[in-house]
This record gives sequence, structure tokens and C-alpha cells, in this order.
Amino acid sequence: MLMEASGDIVANVANTFVVHKAREALNDYPLGLYDVTAETVTFEPDREIARTVHGRLNLGHVPHSRGALSHHRAGSSTMTGIWRVVFRS
Repeated sequence: MLMEASGDIVANVANTFVVHKAREALNDYPLGLYDVTAETVTFEPDREIARTVHGRLNLGHVPHSRGALSHHRAGSSTMTGIWRVVFRS
């Protein structure tokens, strides 16, 4: 679970920031407090942002990026969450 983040405001692809987390809130892995680095892999201001998370643990997860698409219409905006699998050969 996200506790806080530190670093500069994301403005470009490849920008990184550190996320301070505590897994006990989810009660699935006994990790205590730990940090991961979020790397921006897609960035279009007011349109799309996606990031890949790098950490010290490999829990067998599929490499992926997560992000959001912003859709602006007259008088309203909606956000769509995205999840992309990263295939490497």
C-alpha cells in the first residue's frame, strides 16, 4: 500500500520517483516497509501517463506498466486505467 512518494514532478518519459510502501496493509506478503522506483514509460500531458515499477523483490510477477488515459469532453473528463504487459525476448 502506498505510504508516500518522493521526487520531482513527472514531466518526461524516463523520469523516476521513489514510492514508499507498506505491504502489511494488504496482509499478503510480510515485507514491512519498503521502497520501489517508478519509471515513466509513456507521457503525454493531459492525455496519457504510464509507469513501470522497479523494486528489490522478484515475486514472480509478469513485467508490466500501469497508467491512465484522460478523456476530455465538453464539461467533463473521464480517466481509464490501463495495464500493459511488457514482453521481452
